[in-house]
Amino acid sequence: MLRFSSVAAVLTLAVTAPVGASFVDVASDVGLLAGHDLAGICNPPISAGAAWADFDGDGDVDLFLSNHGGANQLYRNEGDPDLDGLPDFVDVAAVAGVADGAGVGLGTVFVDYDNDGDQDLYVASWKGGETEVGNILYANQLVETGSSDFVAVTDSGLADFGRNITAAWADYDEDGDLDVYLAKHGRCNDVFGDNEDRLFRNDGGTFTDVTESTLCVGCFALTDGLGFAPGWFDFDNDGDLNLYVVNDDINDIHSGNVLWRNDGPDGAGGWLFTDVSQASGTDIALNGMGLGIGDVNNDGWLDLAFSNIGPNKLLRHKGDGTYKDVSAAAGIEREIIPSGDNSITWGTVFLDYDADRLLDLFFVAGYIATPPFDQPNAFFRNLGTGRFEDISAAIGLDHVGRGRGAAVADFDEDGRPDLLVTNFGEAPLLMHNGDLAAGSTNGYLAFTVEGTVSNRDAIGTRIWVRNADGVTQMREISTGSTHGGGDERLALFGLGAEPDATVIVRWPDGQVQGLGVFTADQRVHLVQPEFLVSGPDPGIPGQENTLHVTGATPGAMVYLVRAKEVGNTEVPGCPGVIVNLKTPNVRASALADGSGNVDLVDTVGPGATGGLYQAIDSSTCDTSNRLRATFQ
Repeated sequence: MLRFSSVAAVLTLAVTAPVGASFVDVASDVGLLAGHDLAGICNPPISAGAAWADFDGDGDVDLFLSNHGGANQLYRNEGDPDLDGLPDFVDVAAVAGVADGAGVGLGTVFVDYDNDGDQDLYVASWKGGETEVGNILYANQLVETGSSDFVAVTDSGLADFGRNITAAWADYDEDGDLDVYLAKHGRCNDVFGDNEDRLFRNDGGTFTDVTESTLCVGCFALTDGLGFAPGWFDFDNDGDLNLYVVNDDINDIHSGNVLWRNDGPDGAGGWLFTDVSQASGTDIALNGMGLGIGDVNNDGWLDLAFSNIGPNKLLRHKGDGTYKDVSAAAGIEREIIPSGDNSITWGTVFLDYDADRLLDLFFVAGYIATPPFDQPNAFFRNLGTGRFEDISAAIGLDHVGRGRGAAVADFDEDGRPDLLVTNFGEAPLLMHNGDLAAGSTNGYLAFTVEGTVSNRDAIGTRIWVRNADGVTQMREISTGSTHGGGDERLALFGLGAEPDATVIVRWPDGQVQGLGVFTADQRVHLVQPEFLVSGPDPGIPGQENTLHVTGATPGAMVYLVRAKEVGNTEVPGCPGVIVNLKTPNVRASALADGSGNVDLVDTVGPGATGGLYQAIDSSTCDTSNRLRATFQ
């Protein structure tokens, strides 16, 4: 049972210097032998995709690499048959049906788009014409046939003729399936052609283009943006997912970055988003190409980092819905590299490489034009003081190549994040994190998630871990934000020297679960509980409205609360429990029957228009889903 009242704590820790090189390229050692082939000319040369997921359902993470001018690669994780401490990988793309190399392969991501329990695959591809659709959605047949083969879905509704760089998936409308935003650059050799981003709503496995009806009609951000990296995240801590898009602003004539706030249903069957880019301080115009989302100072608010031609950017959330550019003060800009050239960075990711409870920052770097010139990758260690230190060379992450993307996974399951780096026209790097071998004894907790009422991938889930010294970290499950790639959907927390942590989860539909204390060095799979409150929607003002609760603890007292804002509440028997309501009104209470069911009656005053309901189980202090109720 949770007994603390805040999920935010600012971290100030003593930091020691890293011990030796921590990352080593093991790509060839584990069987990642194929390169990134080039065919024809596609300017600007901007993507090489990679995505991690357990596509065959055997419990370990596999890897897909898109290709530019040859066959794609799907590397199945074979475990560790040679007992060298690292898994081996075998390319099964041809057998699985995803080797199609026709066209220019770009970003890629694994998602369970049809909620059937296996990982499907989306591959962005450009075929060079104005009538040929290159993007492919592959449906995994594991659940249907028992074999992890893939079949192209030709009637998904995701047809698009542009050059899609990165696809970001999330359930923005909270209906239980994953929608997708496609960020597009211009056509090959034509940065002004077919560059409008698109938002597709998932309607039970087929997709509807709702870009203009949901975001805006003909607005500059869509028509003139050159999209690279979209990301869905809860920037304002109100329980729903907002959309941030990093754009490439060439010659100051294209759109800068855009933040759309999710404002919920519009009352007419649609959904409302509001452009808050300027108001939030996120409307930065630059050659943005990658996006990292994470809480760098452990204050409970998500911060933003993105790459650039020139200085990198770090925006710190101020705790009031706005952001401050702290790039220079944090020491992560690296505007000029030692050769005297402008730094050119691409994929951008946060990760706690040394498990010290602080998110570090990695940028993939790579030149664009010829002749080539050195562009070393950049790794910045979080010092916990608001500053970062460039330790790229010290830990082996200063590789010089034509870098493009980054995708994070703990592929050997040792509790340390590893990095897959894609290179344009060059072989990828699999940078194994050897922090444990370097002598670190810091512990970790790792969580994978599975939705039941929410989307099966549970994208949008938040997890907090709190140590006994008061330090609280937060991760939000997402996919598709970094340039061209998909990280393993794993919430990986470093614990430092702490032996355990208290854990809470907020699922995408808003229900909150207190999980108690976990000892360090565990990898845990979390399944969303089916503790639900339903009806009436719409309710009737001035009359009794009965709400039905299922999945409660038999015999437990269940409380019904109603409020319009997100925050904390005190519930009898659950002092300090974290739920996503603020100053609630306890509307009713009753004992659950032997099956965990209970009816709770609420009467709202005349003129009421709506709000959020939740039920709270006093025996576990878990909360149900958020029920959006209207009254008419």
